[in-house]
Amino acid sequence: MKIHWGTAIVLFFAVFLSLAGVFIVFALRQNNDLVTDDYYEQGAHFSQTIELKKRSFDYKDSVTIVQNKATIAFAFCPSIVAKADSFSIHCYCGSNRKNDFVVTHSSFTDSLTSGTKVSNPAIFECSRKLFKKSFYTVQVSWWVNSLQYEVDKEVIIQ
Repeated sequence: MKIHWGTAIVLFFAVFLSLAGVFIVFALRQNNDLVTDDYYEQGAHFSQTIELKKRSFDYKDSVTIVQNKATIAFAFCPSIVAKADSFSIHCYCGSNRKNDFVVTHSSFTDSLTSGTKVSNPAIFECSRKLFKKSFYTVQVSWWVNSLQYEVDKEVIIQ
């Protein structure tokens, strides 16, 4: 069977356009959530972010995350607990922005009365129900005399 050159060109373009259409539909269905909505503001304050990271570098191993069957525990070193005025834990879900959440407390002793289970002042526990099975970037921030410190951790919830 011989295909005329005009028919071959039409078939080529038909296959090309159908594959392009499939790719466009695939691309439009992908989740393209951004981490933040205010990139301009964050870019304008980037030097402050660099200073925050420099100031927090010594504390990079001072916060650990431990997964249990019922809870996710955030263990703080005693020096942070003794000095910190307040703290927050911001969990960014890598696959779906709707699974992001923030836990904020005015102090470590405040977390004892918040209804969140705390076994001792240096360990803060969150229910596993807050987390979905995914990859999370956890940003732990605390303030000491109005200076902010911040440590980023990565955790896979299974």
